[in-house]
Amino acid sequence: IIMSILRTDQIQTIAGKTILQSTGSILQVVQAWDETVRSGGGTNSPTYQTIASPQLQITPSSSTSKILLIAQITFSSGAANAAYDTTYRLARNGSGIGNATSGQQGSIGINARERYELGNGAIVYLDSPGVTSAVTYTIQVCTGSSGHNWKINESGDGGDRGVSCIIALEVSA
Repeated sequence: IIMSILRTDQIQTIAGKTILQSTGSILQVVQAWDETVRSGGGTNSPTYQTIASPQLQITPSSSTSKILLIAQITFSSGAANAAYDTTYRLARNGSGIGNATSGQQGSIGINARERYELGNGAIVYLDSPGVTSAVTYTIQVCTGSSGHNWKINESGDGGDRGVSCIIALEVSA
């Protein structure tokens, strides 16, 4: 068995254009999307619920890798009462990520104020999981009151449909 190790700072085309660098390169891409209608009710406390799908799993190749997350959520209220103060956020292995200084529960997310109309929102976040084991990313939802309902991938009256997705890109660091 012959083994070789190739060490380099970057790889270039014949024309000299860099195509792979030791940092900042995309190492892998994983995507999960879901068109299933999902809904639920709120609680009296600001507690997040994990939405069953979309969710994805990615295994970083290095503990120094970053994971660029892009999530698109199609949402509405699930009932006549508006889903005021409904917040959607990303979670890693069941825990919210982002730690923004504003917004419910202090995480990066979408504050939805749609009634029956279908709304769309995006979350973009660069995560540093610091592991080389599988990491699961999901979307979580929290409503500000027990009387508020949430719904994804369908308008509140059932007239329009949508798709929600999460994309994870491993970036070398």
